[in-house]
Amino acid sequence: TSIGKYFTYNLSSKKISTTTINSSYWNQEPITDIEFLSKDIFVISSTVGIVIINHETQKIAPNKWKGGIKKILIDKDSVYLARSASVLKQSLKDLLLDSDPEKQKSQLVLQKRTFSICKDLHNDIWLGTMDGIYKRTKNSFEKYFSNVTSRITSIKFTKDNDLIFSSDIDGVYCYKNGILKHITTADG
Repeated sequence: TSIGKYFTYNLSSKKISTTTINSSYWNQEPITDIEFLSKDIFVISSTVGIVIINHETQKIAPNKWKGGIKKILIDKDSVYLARSASVLKQSLKDLLLDSDPEKQKSQLVLQKRTFSICKDLHNDIWLGTMDGIYKRTKNSFEKYFSNVTSRITSIKFTKDNDLIFSSDIDGVYCYKNGILKHITTADG
């Protein structure tokens, strides 16, 4: 991805095509995430908003409250938006609609700066925030590792559902069979 552009690689022709997002404010910031809704429809986020691409058609969400997005997670008929100051959950069908401040409050699931979001093999949702890892329990998010307090920039699960997450200043963590291993530059 690039600022205001995305690239598509055609497996048959082995050619790359470049598409520019048709909005002046999209030329200001890089694309932060791409999530597919189906084979031909995908959502692109940036710190300036969201656009849904269906083939060559672009639908841009109003910019009032969809800014600052770091990551997107599609969960059945809902979408989680990990943003600069919070995580919002809203209906997927409402993704392109504007929202008033009262509705936005009802969509708030965590008021923390969040950088990463993912689901494990049991469909539990995990968040990487400014102060560690949070996991969805029932209808709220709870801090998961009390001893991890650094900014978590990436979260992934292995095919065996082992948790791997990293901090931009504090190394990599691996959680397997109830044991959390912290790997730093001191470990090589």
